[in-house]
Amino acid sequence: MTSATSTPSSSIDDHIVVLEPHLSCHNTMFKLLNEKLKPNDIAIKAQAGYSSISPKKGINRQWWRVLFSIRGIVSWHVLLRVMFFTLISVLLATLKNYGYNIPVWKATGHNLLGVPLGLLLVYRTNSSYDRYWEGRKLWANVTVSSINLMRCVRAFEKKPIKSGLGELLVAFIYALKAKLRGEEVNQAEHLLSTEETDFIHGSRNSSGSILILISDWINENCPVSNSNPGKIGRLDTFITDLSSSDSGLLRIITCPIPFSYIAHIHQVLLLYLITLPFCVLDDMYWFSIAITFLISFALLGIEEAGKEIEDPFGTDRNDLPLDKICLDTTREILYYEENCSLIPRSPPVESPTPVQVEKSTKL
Repeated sequence: MTSATSTPSSSIDDHIVVLEPHLSCHNTMFKLLNEKLKPNDIAIKAQAGYSSISPKKGINRQWWRVLFSIRGIVSWHVLLRVMFFTLISVLLATLKNYGYNIPVWKATGHNLLGVPLGLLLVYRTNSSYDRYWEGRKLWANVTVSSINLMRCVRAFEKKPIKSGLGELLVAFIYALKAKLRGEEVNQAEHLLSTEETDFIHGSRNSSGSILILISDWINENCPVSNSNPGKIGRLDTFITDLSSSDSGLLRIITCPIPFSYIAHIHQVLLLYLITLPFCVLDDMYWFSIAITFLISFALLGIEEAGKEIEDPFGTDRNDLPLDKICLDTTREILYYEENCSLIPRSPPVESPTPVQVEKSTKL
């Protein structure tokens, strides 16, 4: 099937082996991707035998660090627009200071306009976050279905998995990431044979083509599962889940928020902010500058935050960490490969019995 199926030892030598500095080779053995990946991307920390993905507390819980953070915030994106509306307020306050008659509007109508504007901004942000959260859930389904497929194949066949299935699943994950980001290069193509690569390039859906290769691999290498309708149906369910997640992720990319809705929010927001200085100038005078700055910063920031997470599959700081997700999933998948299953385990350390403790004390 794949280029890595010649011998068990060559499949390890053909790929990058990442080792923890304080661990020996027989403790850790994870096949990763090609040398085109950045060194910091492939430096996965692995514990002896198997290392689970442990959740980490994010910076979001550190209130003061979030408050004064300058990375990943939308302030820089809205700064010019905020300064534009603030300069209008500065101009009006200066003209009034020199005795010019500035038309003053009552704030009643302006306040009424703020109610639908707030609802539009909230709906805009919630719609973007739904896309962000849906994308993360679908990627979690890809991870779970891939790992479950490897686990069930090994359990049903009652033997370690031959090289091939893990490489195909890793290639599927990276093909999916490349498709979502609009990239032409699949970082895991070197795991496939020339025939498989040509088959994928000849299709308009690279990730879907790899799922076909996965089904072919199961038909050729899983005789026990193929002879049992229940088992082969279970494996087909996982492949179907991968295909459904693929389609769901593609739906998020190809179905943006309607342009008419976005344009209407921009128009209402512009109307609200450009008339704001006229409503607060008479009561606030010079303080109207600060009021305009703060309100413009708040409303434009909310609108920009929704725009920032609308497409969660990019490479911006606020996008989903797809590179890390793919590498973590690769580590989990290849754990079930034949070579990784041969990693020796350290014998458990038994606690001394009371008799042994007494003898050691006498000595």
